Amino acid sequence: MARQFRNNNFRGMRNQYHFDYLVVVDFEATCEKENPEDFQHEIIQFPAVLIDVHRQKIIDEFNSYCKPKLRPTLSRFCTELTGITQETVTQAPDFTVVLEEFKRWLDSHGLGTKYTFSLVADGFCDMGKFLYTQCKLSGIEYPYFALQWVDIRILFFHFYGVRWVRKLRIKFGCTCKKTK
Repeated sequence: MARQFRNNNFRGMRNQYHFDYLVVVDFEATCEKENPEDFQHEIIQFPAVLIDVHRQKIIDEFNSYCKPKLRPTLSRFCTELTGITQETVTQAPDFTVVLEEFKRWLDSHGLGTKYTFSLVADGFCDMGKFLYTQCKLSGIEYPYFALQWVDIRILFFHFYGVRWVRKLRIKFGCTCKKTK
C-alpha cells in the first residue's frame, strides 16, 4: 500500500526531502454517477509530467490510455466527466503494458538510477486507491517507485495553514476512503 508523505514541519522539509525530479500523475479511472461502496475503479488514463526541480521546468510528458477489463464499457457519466471516449479505451493497451511503458519512460530519464525522484499526486485516490486497486486487479506487484509519494494536497494544506483537511477534501470533491 502506498504511504503518503506527511510532515508537520513543512518549512523545514525542503532540506530534509530533496529530489532531482518530480513525476506528477493524475489518473483517470472508471466511475459511475454514484459508485457503490465496493466499486472497483480501473485506470483508463495514465498521464505523467516530469519536472526538473533544480531548473523548475517541465522536461517531458507521458500519456497513455488503458483498456478496462471489469467494466469494458464506460458509463455515460465517466465519459462526460473525463472526456475519454469508448473508442479510445477500446483501442488502448492493457494496464500492464502501459505500466511497463511508463517504467521504460522513467528509465529513459535516469530516474531512480542516476537521479532521485518522487511521484506526486493530488490526494490519496490516485495512488492509494486507483493504482493500488489496478495492480491487484491486474495481478501484479505494486510498483516499487510508488511505495512512497508526495501528496501535494497535504503539502498545500500545510503550506497555507489549513487545519481542516478532511472537511476540505469533501468540499473539493475527494471523498475517497482509504482502502485497507
